Amino acid sequence: MFAAIPRVPFNRFTRGGVNRVAALLVPWLCAASVAAADSAFLQIERPPFTYLYTDSRERQIEELDARLQERLPEISRGLGVGAPGAITVLLLSPNREEAFFGEQADVPTWLQGLAIPERSLVVVRLRRTGNYPYKDIGSVAEHELVHLLVFEGAAPHAHRLPRWFHEGTAMLLAREWRFGDRWNLFSAAMGARLLPMSAIDRSFPRDTHGAHAAYAEAFSFVRYLVREHGHPLLSGLLKGVREGATLEAAYQSLTGTTLAAAERRWRRNVHIIYRWIAVGSSSLVLWGGMSVLLVVGYIRKRRLTRATLKRWEEEEGPDHSWDSDEAIH
Repeated sequence: MFAAIPRVPFNRFTRGGVNRVAALLVPWLCAASVAAADSAFLQIERPPFTYLYTDSRERQIEELDARLQERLPEISRGLGVGAPGAITVLLLSPNREEAFFGEQADVPTWLQGLAIPERSLVVVRLRRTGNYPYKDIGSVAEHELVHLLVFEGAAPHAHRLPRWFHEGTAMLLAREWRFGDRWNLFSAAMGARLLPMSAIDRSFPRDTHGAHAAYAEAFSFVRYLVREHGHPLLSGLLKGVREGATLEAAYQSLTGTTLAAAERRWRRNVHIIYRWIAVGSSSLVLWGGMSVLLVVGYIRKRRLTRATLKRWEEEEGPDHSWDSDEAIH
């Protein structure tokens, strides 16, 4: 089967520093535009997913579908929402990007994918898979799938959700906390570049380093909130927003404290942890630690040697060779 690439003016709604929620305001991006036949795309149906792709990716799609079919109900339960009736997953090849984004699109180099909630559309940008924060197509697709479900869970007030909450929740549910996240957070904390959540409320920085730091911060902060209050916090927050509250009000109602206070605790925690890492990785501490280990190792070896010699003496017993008749005096 064949379908068409929906033509999407990137600068209107995606993650490149403008308000992503404006995706809801693109009325002409409709299902008919995806199904039109003016530009050929191969299509595989695996309800509730429809996969659009080019080249020979059938095996890759089978693996991706197995993963998404397993994860969809888990993510839905975690967020306390039902899955959309049908979800389109577009694997966007490099040679199709211009047709999708538009000739003049200023697409950030770090962009790996995007979600268009109004049409239950997930886009995986194949040229960027293998980079931070995701190393494979499945992880990118999961991340964007979480975005669709977060929008579903907060509708009709999804526009009230801050960007950091979207990205932090998507990263938390799509994968584990990894070394790359620690490094980006460490670099931001040690360079006094930790952004306040209000600075990534509506958009992320366009430069690669700034965007990576913002992803790590959002991931770390949402992870911190869930560790404090448990996983039901996410579904409770979406329910509160769905019923008309702001995220701040929903959080305060559920926890009895404010997001601002939680952010202060999180920032203090980050600074304490990463300052100790910085101290522990300094050359003075490393050389001192190595010296201590050498001394401890030497003492331990001496003790083991003495114990071994004593055991040998006990096993052999006393030496009476001196009183033999053949002994020479």
